[in-house]
Amino acid sequence: MRKFLQKKKCIGLTAMVISGSMLSCAAVSGAGSLLTVTEEARIAPMPDGSGKYLLKSDGYYCLDENGTQSTIPEVHYFDEFHIGDEVLNGYYYHGPEASFTADGYPVVALSNVKAKLSEEEEVIFDGLYLLNENGLLNAEPQVRYMDNLNINGQVYNGYYYFNELGQMVTNAGMHELHMECHGEMFDGLYYFGGTNGVLPSEAGENAEGVQYDEHGLVTNLDSFTMEHLRYMIRKDIAQLPGTWAVYVKNMNTGESMTINNRAFFSASVIKAFAMEHAYANMMGLYVQAAKKLNTTPDNEAAINRVATLLTNMITVSDNESFNEIVRLSSANNDFCEGAEDINEYLQNAGYEHTLVQHTLAPSASAEQTLGGRNMTSVADCGLLLERIYKGECVSPEASEAMLGLLSAQKFRSKIPAGIKNSNVKIANKTGETNEDQHDIAIVYGESTDYVICLMSEQCPEAAAVQNIQRLSGLIYEYMETYAFASQYGKFGPNVID
Repeated sequence: MRKFLQKKKCIGLTAMVISGSMLSCAAVSGAGSLLTVTEEARIAPMPDGSGKYLLKSDGYYCLDENGTQSTIPEVHYFDEFHIGDEVLNGYYYHGPEASFTADGYPVVALSNVKAKLSEEEEVIFDGLYLLNENGLLNAEPQVRYMDNLNINGQVYNGYYYFNELGQMVTNAGMHELHMECHGEMFDGLYYFGGTNGVLPSEAGENAEGVQYDEHGLVTNLDSFTMEHLRYMIRKDIAQLPGTWAVYVKNMNTGESMTINNRAFFSASVIKAFAMEHAYANMMGLYVQAAKKLNTTPDNEAAINRVATLLTNMITVSDNESFNEIVRLSSANNDFCEGAEDINEYLQNAGYEHTLVQHTLAPSASAEQTLGGRNMTSVADCGLLLERIYKGECVSPEASEAMLGLLSAQKFRSKIPAGIKNSNVKIANKTGETNEDQHDIAIVYGESTDYVICLMSEQCPEAAAVQNIQRLSGLIYEYMETYAFASQYGKFGPNVID
C-alpha cells in the first residue's frame, strides 16, 4: 500500500491474453533468431550465479551452460546489468522457449519459480504476473483491466491490483491509487474485495466495516478509530463461548485498546517473561550452567547450554527448558527460589499480573510450586512485546535476540495463520492447555506494525483456535485500513481501556 502521485494510463487486456497451463512469452523456431546471431549479438554470464548466459540479439534469450536454449520457464534478477549499450534492472521472465519478452502475452502464471539474488538469497514467484517489454515483471503497483482473461479455466474480468513485483493480488484488500486505467480515473483508497480480488462494481460494506461506492472507492475512513475497533471486537467476542481478552497497540501511532485485562492462566506464554529475565540475568545463568558442567562461565559449553535452553523454550515451547532456565536463575539451582527472583524482577519491571509459580508439565522435572498458578494478562504481554519491538527490553542487543527467538517460533497456527498476506513478518509466542488458548505477537504489517495479544479460557480448543485466527485476520485488515486513515490525519494518539 504505497502512494503514487504520477499519472499513468493502461490498456485493457482481452481474452486473447493467455490460456493453457504452460505459459510462454515467445516462440523461437529451429531457424529462429536464437540460431541467427547478428554482428550486434552479445553473450554474457547471468549475474545471479545460476551458471546460465544471457544472449542479446534481436531480443534477449536465456542459454543453458552448454549454450542451448533454456526450456524451463524462469525469472532472473538483474541489478543495473549492462549488456551492449543497454541496461537491465529488475526481475525478468522467460518462457519455455528461452525468450525474454511478453510477445503479446502480458500476463503469465508462475508456480514456485525462484529468482536468485545471490548464492544465498532468492525470491519465489507464485501467482499471476504482469509483464512489460523484454519480459520485465512490472515493478510498480498499479491497477489493470482484464477483459474476460482466461487462465487455466479461471476467468478474470474487471479491474485488478498488481503489486510492486507485478503480481496480481487476489486476496481482498485496500490499495491507494492515483492513475488512469481503461478510461477510468482512480484517485484515493479503493477496496478490491470481489472474487479473486476484483474491484467491486456495486456499493457495499465488508466484514471489517469498510464501506465503498459503486467504483470501489472507500467512503468511510473517518469511522476507523480504536474506539470503533474495540466496539467491533467486544461485540464479536460477546458471542463466543468462554472468556476472552484482547489487547492491540498500533506501534506507528501509539494508540491502543484493551478488552478484559485481567489475570489469565498463562500456559506457555509465561516463557516469554522467563526469556526477558534470562537476558537481564545472562551472566548469572552462565555461572550456574558452568557449575553444572564443571567449567567456567565464559566457556563455550556453558554459553551454548544457555542458548540452547532459550531457543528450545521459545521456538518449540519446550517445558523442561523453561524449568531449567528458572532453576538457573537461582544461586542454589532451586526452582522455587528462581521463581521468586523472576517474580521480583517482573514486579519491578511493571508487569501487574504476571507471576511464575510452578514447573511446567509434561517434563522431566518433578512438580515444584510456590502455591499458585502461572499467570499473566494481555496488557502485560503487550508491554513485553512493545519493549522488544522498541529495543527497550533489557537492552537493544537483548531485544534483538529476543525478537529473533520469537520470529523463529514453530507454532504458527493461531495469530499468524489468520493473516493471509505471506509477506507479513510475525514474531509470536503461543500458550495452550485443554482449557486455555493464547497467542501474543508483533505483526509487521504492510502499512503499520502492531502488537496483538489474544487470550481465551473455557472455550473448546478447536473453536478457540479458529476464532483466534479469525480475530487476527479481522484486526490485521482493520489496522491496515486504520493506517491509511491515520495517514490522512484523521486521528491522534488514543488509549482505549
